[in-house]
Amino acid sequence: ILATDDTIIKEETEEWIGTISGIYRYHFDTGGIEMICQEKEYMRPAYAVYGTYKDWLIYTEYNGEYVTLKSKNLKTEEEKSLVDDQWVGRVFVHKNLVACTLPEDSDQGIMEINLETGEKVRVTSKGDIGDVFWTDKIKLYITYDYDKDGNTRFQVYRYNNGDVEQIQEGDSDACFVPYVLYKDMLIGRLGYSGLACIDKKDFLDGKMNWRIVAEEQS
Repeated sequence: ILATDDTIIKEETEEWIGTISGIYRYHFDTGGIEMICQEKEYMRPAYAVYGTYKDWLIYTEYNGEYVTLKSKNLKTEEEKSLVDDQWVGRVFVHKNLVACTLPEDSDQGIMEINLETGEKVRVTSKGDIGDVFWTDKIKLYITYDYDKDGNTRFQVYRYNNGDVEQIQEGDSDACFVPYVLYKDMLIGRLGYSGLACIDKKDFLDGKMNWRIVAEEQS
């Protein structure tokens, strides 16, 4: 399943005039292509796909006013809005948990949604959130700001049973952004260095003993 993003060019002037996007599923057994969400034309991509839970697809949709978080049952085609009438920023899906940032909310932060129970939990952030890593074992968000010299700084916060704790900070080129937790190893992006890994306990203890596994390609 993927979201498409096709540019519309005006032939006479070769001017970009918009984007057509949809969500499709490719069937490897038959080679067939199935449309999951109807194509829409805006001045920006309308869709982004983030994952599935059971028969439900989790995705965002731009409706002409804001980006909303939705789910769609791939068998029954039932659709649900997961966050009503709010512009959604970052999204992370893990098993039955969905975390999304609400950048235009008056109390900027994260909404955690349990897809199994429907329960929603609000986590107020300590700054502007740039990245989110949210699983049933570790819940993290990363904020970014500038120091007095204009250099970008980062702060990593851990959410645990209602408490928020800062566990790391530093220059943005040394910021590790987790993508995957495999056993006890976090794998993710380390600044502009490339793909890196670090022991989960070391990371939560504030250590920065990363190991580069794939360097950034120029």
